[in-house]
Amino acid sequence: MAPADSIPQLYAGILRYEFSTAAPSLAASAEGTVLELGPGMGNYIPIFDQTKVNHIYGVEINGSFIPELEAKVEECKLSDKYTIIHSGIEDTDVLEKHGIKAGSIDTVVSLQVFCSAAQPEAVAKELYRLLKPGGKLIFWEHSRSRDPATRVAQNIWNFPWRFFMGGCNMNRDILQIIKSAGLWEGIESLEEDKNLPPWAMMPRIWGTLVKPSN
Repeated sequence: MAPADSIPQLYAGILRYEFSTAAPSLAASAEGTVLELGPGMGNYIPIFDQTKVNHIYGVEINGSFIPELEAKVEECKLSDKYTIIHSGIEDTDVLEKHGIKAGSIDTVVSLQVFCSAAQPEAVAKELYRLLKPGGKLIFWEHSRSRDPATRVAQNIWNFPWRFFMGGCNMNRDILQIIKSAGLWEGIESLEEDKNLPPWAMMPRIWGTLVKPSN
């Protein structure tokens, strides 16, 4: 198989795996005014429960994804309910033009996005700021291993992995990054890939965290 043909095959395989995990059910639990961080090509747009959401804002920094994302919105007939914003989450002026400001979002959805953010701690803090009191952060991310030897391997492999996988980092402590944004309720309810062998390089962590109401 030619190298050019292997990329779509790899992507399709990753997507099949994602859809066999908790990620789809997490996306389906979003409600109210939703901010989807890094929607990519819009794979989760059909998963959102339209009876629960008022409006979805897809904030996508990568311009190469925008045509596919627009096509998916059109395919799902959600042009009146899904707004694509081509910017980074830190571009507050752009977001405010769409009414996205501090305390305006009911649910943030982040599915394998923190791994490739240029400044993940800043992203987490901005998402926290945008959430309403009582708002939810729903995430499914891969993270740094708990096994010391595997963490060394992740650090070694991270440079070539990041180069070939579009800036994805395999050695980030995602939970610590999210916790650094502020106080959260629900930390104890988060789930992890506990059945993986200790040498697994891409362990996942997922769940729903709530910004305290007061």
